[in-house]
Amino acid sequence: MVIAFGVLAVVLALFGPFLIGWVGFAIVAVLAGLAIFFQIRKNSLVEEGGRKKKAGLVLGIIGAVLALLIQIGIMGVADKIKEQANKMGDEFAVVAYASDGFKTLGIVGFLSKAMDKKPEGMSDQDFMTQVSDDFSKVSKEMSNK
Repeated sequence: MVIAFGVLAVVLALFGPFLIGWVGFAIVAVLAGLAIFFQIRKNSLVEEGGRKKKAGLVLGIIGAVLALLIQIGIMGVADKIKEQANKMGDEFAVVAYASDGFKTLGIVGFLSKAMDKKPEGMSDQDFMTQVSDDFSKVSKEMSNK
């Protein structure tokens, strides 16, 4: 069980913050905390001179640190996306606006914020296609620098 919580923490740390931002980090932190807690508890039951295991501690710490670093990186990228979209003009205002959602709630936050700016009468599919195209243009412009 200790290893399972630790492995889940590491695996979710890789994509949780990207998908759901700080919520993903919180989930990883809980799993990492459980791995650490149960490993300490299990080690306290080991007899004197017995071998104490460290896998839960290591995996829990790695998962929590990894999730935090990825979330901080995502926040930096979101700022750069917003800056680039603002430089490219009003045509990319939705991408600039939605990047604040990406900063806090990952892709889910980006899409949610973008939907706030959907024009009346436009279908969700057409709007998401437009936002996706605009985001692709902004990211391509960022990679050209």
